[in-house]
Amino acid sequence: MIIIVVLGCRPDDSCLNKEMNGRARLGASLFKKCPQAIIVLSGGLTNPKCRHTEAEIMEGIMLADEVPKSAIMKEETSRSTIENALYIRKKLNELKIIPDKILLVTSCYHSFRSKIIFENFFKDINIDISGCYEYERDEIDENRKLDRDLSIINRIKDFGDTESILEMTSKYL
Repeated sequence: MIIIVVLGCRPDDSCLNKEMNGRARLGASLFKKCPQAIIVLSGGLTNPKCRHTEAEIMEGIMLADEVPKSAIMKEETSRSTIENALYIRKKLNELKIIPDKILLVTSCYHSFRSKIIFENFFKDINIDISGCYEYERDEIDENRKLDRDLSIINRIKDFGDTESILEMTSKYL
């Protein structure tokens, strides 16, 4: 089974941004090439001025792109890339879904860090980042976030349960 994971990003005060729109449209395009896949839209409420989660916003974009609602699953709790991976893993486990492959859809500048994080939560699953949305961003900031996230992952590796991991990550994010 192929899972297309589309990572959200903080919306602006109008509840959208070019980057999230691009990621959602790329996810819709990948789904049209692979219609047997399940789409997981990941992102919680990250802008208090916007009353919609990132996943809800992306769902609207995908539905407008004629992706069937039945193909979409939402993870609406996460506020970071580590939480994206953690909550998606938890949701798939609860539903007893074991993917063969994850097509990870994010912005190109974010794809390397995202792949490393997802590989830590989905150890035996192929994480494919070949389809990414071109968006310019500060590489220095992304490298700093990678260092931070690797430090968090190293600290939480020994925790087995979701609650312990969440408690540990909340101290660092």
